[in-house]
Amino acid sequence: MRYQRSVFCAVFLSLFVMMPLNVFAGTWFQSDENAPVVEGTTARTNFQSAAGALNQVNFESFGDGAVLTGNEFSASGVTFSAGTLGGDTDDVDSLFPGFTRGLTVQSDGTLRVISSTGVSEGSNLEITFNPPVRAAGFTVGLDPEGGDNRVMEVYSPGNVLLDTSPLEIFDDSDNLQSAFVGFVGNPGELIERVVIGNDDDGMVISSFEFSQTAASSVAVPTMTEWGMILFMFIAGLASVYYLRRRRRLGN
Repeated sequence: MRYQRSVFCAVFLSLFVMMPLNVFAGTWFQSDENAPVVEGTTARTNFQSAAGALNQVNFESFGDGAVLTGNEFSASGVTFSAGTLGGDTDDVDSLFPGFTRGLTVQSDGTLRVISSTGVSEGSNLEITFNPPVRAAGFTVGLDPEGGDNRVMEVYSPGNVLLDTSPLEIFDDSDNLQSAFVGFVGNPGELIERVVIGNDDDGMVISSFEFSQTAASSVAVPTMTEWGMILFMFIAGLASVYYLRRRRRLGN
């Protein structure tokens, strides 16, 4: 009887482990205003190495002042839309190194391409990936007047918040004028939507990079897969016990 109770408890535990758990442990690659390379080029290089084969969307082919619908890159699996509206305007102090155009979200929700002579605005930007991706990162230019509440949020299919960038994207006129933020998910962790939250100061996005694979990921069983392995193991022990008991009883 004691053995039977042990088997029952083990089976119950394995079923509990099989329940899906929101365990998220991907890797962030992000500029730090105190880092030696304040533009985030090092963070971006590390992200690119970890993300594997990347698709890039940038705005270099658009004229200064062009208005976008957000669907211009849908064939590549990415669309843009305005998030929370509002915010002030600022001159663009810097684009990310290597780019001459970027995307800003005006207070009325307009998606506008600007150069370093344009005017950036402060509304949030949302990016949707179809199909979902394993890695996503962006380069950003910041206005010169301060403000330090810009973050990147990643959402899984079903609009579940998975994680938020651990560092605010600082905007300090003495140090950081452009930055990079990227996230590489672990196996089984997919990103369907990204929200770039802003503190209503000017912001311009120079590029987006995303990948279906992650070069640095290691294929390990998920919590659900471990639960299935444990369940099958316990079920096998229970079957052996049942057959041996029947044999002892002569049935």
